[in-house]
Amino acid sequence: SVKHHGMQGQWLTSAERDPKSSLAIAETIQAMAKRAGQGMPASLQIMAEDLRYHKRIPRLKTEICILIDTSASMAGSRIRAAKFLIRHLLLSLPDRICVVTFQENIASVQVPFTRDYRQVEEKLKDIQAFGSTPLGLGLTACNNYLTESKPHNPLILLVTDGMPTFSEGSRDPVSDALMAAQNVKKNKFGFACIGFKPHYDYLQKLSDAAGGKMYVVEELDRQALVKTVWTELQR
Repeated sequence: SVKHHGMQGQWLTSAERDPKSSLAIAETIQAMAKRAGQGMPASLQIMAEDLRYHKRIPRLKTEICILIDTSASMAGSRIRAAKFLIRHLLLSLPDRICVVTFQENIASVQVPFTRDYRQVEEKLKDIQAFGSTPLGLGLTACNNYLTESKPHNPLILLVTDGMPTFSEGSRDPVSDALMAAQNVKKNKFGFACIGFKPHYDYLQKLSDAAGGKMYVVEELDRQALVKTVWTELQR
């Protein structure tokens, strides 16, 4: 998972500081106040010994493959929220993202790994919600694309509002999706799923099979998606 840029609540003294670290103002004032309480001279001035600096924790680079359920039940506000999440991550993270969708009897890479906002925006216009839910095909498409493109520390982020209802060449779409999830774990790709409480048991099994994390939301709206994804990225 990803760690945010910046501070993790730790600080360094002047002697320990990194040249690129920034001043920790609150901690510096606290150090000055503590020294003043001990009756030292120039108690109302910040001295060199009071200075504290933020300790920066290196951020783990992660490239995100956003796997979006674009079946008929996602039409309307849900698919709009999913598109908003894609734009949000592209603008908020320095790493590349890609978008894979699944619907009816197909799964495809809509947006290859990129940082190009205009390219993503053009592709998002073409994404429409219709048809059944071929979740297994979607996971397989992710596995194949990530294996071919070899991104750095990939994370598959699945957004779905339902259960698998279609599987190519099989009568059991539920089991097929679990098998595809096992390949995610086998390939050592990161995985997180955002779904609804009524489908919790199955999606939890899916997430376990993929070696990832399951998140339950009341609705796939913008706020819930963004909040949940940042929870995952900070793990």
